[in-house]
Amino acid sequence: MNENEYNQMINEANIYKQQLDIIQSELAQATKTLSEIDMSKTTLKKTGQKEDMILPIGGGVFLNGVVDIKRVLLRVGGGYSIVISREKAIEELEKREQAITKLVDKFNKEAMNLTDKLNMINIRLSQLQNQTLGNKNQMQNKK
Repeated sequence: MNENEYNQMINEANIYKQQLDIIQSELAQATKTLSEIDMSKTTLKKTGQKEDMILPIGGGVFLNGVVDIKRVLLRVGGGYSIVISREKAIEELEKREQAITKLVDKFNKEAMNLTDKLNMINIRLSQLQNQTLGNKNQMQNKK
């Protein structure tokens, strides 16, 4: 193997590392979103029709009040929200949870695939380095 091929393998390994970093970042975000969805579902399931709650209004300020939770606001994307029943909100959150879980599975598979490719390249690079060192040692011994 010549130096060009060796450098190409190193570049390929660097690209795989960058892709793996991106996937791990996306995986962390998806995991955080799953946690938020689970917390929202749990809260909606545990609450009754009206609940005493402490509500954050920003700037570290909270209000104590009674909240009617028969209907909730649910973000639907693009800066829009809709008013739906608590039960429908739970159903929508479960759908989102399923979709994100599939995405997490996909990210995990991609991460494993990239890790395998990186390991193969690293093994090959290590073998080449050992061969190069062995060849240098043989040449020195002949002198």
